[in-house]
Amino acid sequence: MLNSIYFRLSHTYFSYFAILGVVAHYFGLYLSELGLSPLQVGTILSVMTIGRIFGPFLWANLADKKQNKRQIIRIGASLALLFFIPLLFSHQFYLMLCSLTIFTLFWTAILPQLESVCAACYKGNAKLYSRTRVWGSISFTGLVMASGIAFEWLGVINTIEWATLSLLGLLVLSSWRLPQDRRVVQAKQDVGSIKQTLLKPQVIMFYVACFLLQLSFAAYYGFFSIYLTELGYSGTQIGILIAFGVLCEVLLFVKAGHIVQLWSLKWIFIGCYLASAVRWLTIGQWPEQFWLLLAAQSIHALGYGLHHIAAQRFIRSQFPAKQQSRGQAIYVGATYGLGGAIGSISVGAMWDWNASATYVISGLVALLACLLTLKLQVK
Repeated sequence: MLNSIYFRLSHTYFSYFAILGVVAHYFGLYLSELGLSPLQVGTILSVMTIGRIFGPFLWANLADKKQNKRQIIRIGASLALLFFIPLLFSHQFYLMLCSLTIFTLFWTAILPQLESVCAACYKGNAKLYSRTRVWGSISFTGLVMASGIAFEWLGVINTIEWATLSLLGLLVLSSWRLPQDRRVVQAKQDVGSIKQTLLKPQVIMFYVACFLLQLSFAAYYGFFSIYLTELGYSGTQIGILIAFGVLCEVLLFVKAGHIVQLWSLKWIFIGCYLASAVRWLTIGQWPEQFWLLLAAQSIHALGYGLHHIAAQRFIRSQFPAKQQSRGQAIYVGATYGLGGAIGSISVGAMWDWNASATYVISGLVALLACLLTLKLQVK
């Protein structure tokens, strides 16, 4: 059992997303607790995500040429750990900016290759993938909850720094137990230029819509905990709200493999974008209503969970095996990276003007993604 492909992949997803549970939702709060201004917080978050724009494609090119994705994951995890360590000794703005930029550059090596290894090992089986990927959501939920509670005992700064450092160490260990990518021989029909794939109208439309969705997520990932703290919510309440969204995502993952096989990807994407628009508008308009926020958080199961499973199926269907790492890299870099970077700096600049308005605008951006996807031609 401990040496099965399922366990080894699940362990790595568990480790990776446990870190993400700390960093994605609380890193903006961590930077704010250090005394940085909203613009400085937005700058660091946006510069970190610039690494997520260029890093994935650089690593993916190397991985597709060398056909050794496990080695890329190990290098990325080890050097990410190394460049996070300086934060334990100095909180000077420019040193943090440089350290976190390099940290992100290596951090981006991990997920696209992990997704590619998982897809190859499971040969595109959506049910097996969702059963494995759910462990990432479970760890994410656990760390979001645990961190929110730990803030009240250990403080935000100590919790973020030591939890992230410990989990990075766990990720390094798990990366050495990854199974070998089974797809080591390239089929003849896979030979071709990636430009031909990227110029397909449905591929362009897919990436633009994903970019808009991640642009709409920027106010949530970088500033949601700050937003709630300013409204008087406790660390435990914030943890509950964030964790509930991911818990709904975990429950959806159980059936996600069936859903993407039964429903058209086009209508799954449209439903996810429309639901996300409702979520952001609710957060922006009624932030004092805890139970309404809790209900809105359930939409995370669609806006992130189901959308991600559907996106993985789309990428696998559009990109040949030789191009899978680069297809994943563009998904992470151009959507999460570029969308996150533009979103973070925009939200940081707007925050002092009107925090609630940033969520209303996010809702309109998600609605735009929904309208664009109406023209998507895909089964």
